[in-house]
Formats: sequence, structure tokens, C-alpha cells
Amino acid sequence: MRKVLVVAMREYLAAVKTKAFIVSMIAVPIIWAGSIAIQVILSDKVDVADKRIAVLDYTGEIADSLKAAADHRNETSLFSGEGENKEQDKPKFLFEVVKDDGNRTDEASFTLSERVRNEELLAYVIIGQDAITQSNESQNSGVQYYSNSPTYRDVARWI
Repeated sequence: MRKVLVVAMREYLAAVKTKAFIVSMIAVPIIWAGSIAIQVILSDKVDVADKRIAVLDYTGEIADSLKAAADHRNETSLFSGEGENKEQDKPKFLFEVVKDDGNRTDEASFTLSERVRNEELLAYVIIGQDAITQSNESQNSGVQYYSNSPTYRDVARWI
């Protein structure tokens, strides 16, 4: 048993005396503290760039109301603070109503997805014909939200 302890002690001391061990003992706490500092510094930074969203409404009734609600939100609830301390802390949602008279959802979806890919739009929403009646029999029912930024869910939640 003594020989095992002697070998283990020798290996431990050999590992501790290496440059890699000494550097890692210094670098790991610095990296750890740096990552915490970056999180603290960036915690109050918010992307307030305008978010452009296209709406393709096959009901003909929802898009205008959605756009009006977004305009009201943009005027009333984007800022915090009073007077000189007033700052914008949320992005504006700018809705564009897209007309598609031919009822060609696939073609319209492709055109809008190209605009999202080119970063002209953040996302697009397709509101099916039966979205108001909630009929699941039709393939054009419900509300479909598409975006190239799947982690940005504020628009989808707001809609």
C-alpha cells in the first residue's frame, strides 16, 4: 500500500509543477470572473431597433386591428422613466399588411421568406381564412408565425 501512495504522491507533484497547471489555476478564475462581469455590464442593454413584420391576412379583418394595436403600443409603452431620464427600452413593432388576392399561400410565403432571409423583415405572419371561426377542418386555419430569429419570441407572444 505504501508503494501505491508513493507513486500517487509523485504523480500529483509532477502534475502540480507543470506550467499548464499553474496557468490554468490563474486563467480559470479570471475567465470565470470575466464572464460574470460581462453579464453584469450587458444586463441592461436592450436591442431597440425597429422590428418589421409583414402580415398576410386571408380573413381581411385582423391585420388592420393588429397594425392599429401595434401603433398604439409604439406610442404608449416603449419608454420608461420621466422627463430627461426617459429612455426607449423596447423595440417598435412595425407591421406591413401584405395583400394576396389569388389565395396562393405557398407563393406568398416564399416571397415573404425571401424578404426575411434578406433581413428586410424580422418575421411574417399568415392569418388563415378560418382563423376567426377556429375551424380545424381547413388547411388555411389559424395563425402562422415565421421568423429567421427563433430565439426572439417577443413579437410572437405579443401577437
